[in-house]
Amino acid sequence: MKVEEIKAVCTQDLVTLQRALMPSTSEDQIQQFTDDLLSGAIALRNAMTSEQAIYRCYFVGVGTLFDRKIAQINPGERTEGTVLLCVFPGLVRKHIGDIECKESKPTVRDIQVSKAVVKLNSAFPRTSFGAADPPPQPLEEVENTR
Repeated sequence: MKVEEIKAVCTQDLVTLQRALMPSTSEDQIQQFTDDLLSGAIALRNAMTSEQAIYRCYFVGVGTLFDRKIAQINPGERTEGTVLLCVFPGLVRKHIGDIECKESKPTVRDIQVSKAVVKLNSAFPRTSFGAADPPPQPLEEVENTR
C-alpha cells in the first residue's frame, strides 16, 4: 500500500470510531479533527525519524515527590504531596550533539518534550485511612451488604 492509501484507510477508521463515540458531533467537526490528528501524527513521525535523537517515555513512580521539571498537574490542584498516580507518560528526547572534532565524543543531553501528567495524593480528600477510619471492605463484602 502507498502512503496516501494508508492515510485514507486510517482516516476512514478514525471517522467511523468517532461517529460511534460522539454521535451528536457534526460530520465536519469529526473530519476536521481526524485530519488534524493524522497530520500532527505524521509530522511527529517525520520529525522523530529525521532527527539524530532517541526518544524515551517515562512514568513518575508512586510515592515520588512532585517535581515540576518532569511532571505536571491540572491547574488549580494543590502542588504539595507525593504522586498517587501517573495518568500519562512523559517524553524525553536524548539529543546527540554534533561532533566538532573527530577525536572527541558526541555530547548527549536530555530535552524534555512533554511532562508526565500525575495526580497527587493531595488532589483527593482522603487517600489514606487513619486509626479511627474503618479499613476498606473487599468488593465481595460490599456487594453482599446491599
